[in-house]
Amino acid sequence: MDKTPSPDLYDRIITKINSEHRRLLIKRRLMLYATGSIISVGALVPLVKNLYQELNRSDFFEITSLLFTDFRLVMANLADFALSAIESAPLILITLSGLFLMTLIYSTSKFASLIKSADKYNH
Repeated sequence: MDKTPSPDLYDRIITKINSEHRRLLIKRRLMLYATGSIISVGALVPLVKNLYQELNRSDFFEITSLLFTDFRLVMANLADFALSAIESAPLILITLSGLFLMTLIYSTSKFASLIKSADKYNH
């Protein structure tokens, strides 16, 4: 009497193991992207608040408002205007805010596409 399982049973077991493995990977990735999104939002809120305060403090808004009030004067002295605007901008805060914003967008899009693919997988 041979006690080996039927090939059909073996295939069902392997399929179930692979299915559980994929489900575990999806859960891990969902947690990773959700955590990335939450951390990005948590960092982005104070960064944007601080960026706005620094832009006000550095007169960046006043310099860029010249574009709307004295456009011809700005165009005549564009190099000086651009240099003044760049010098007054808090570039480190702008860079950090952009980095966390891109991380938030990336994590959120990956999270959404993973949910969409997981939904297809479950049905």
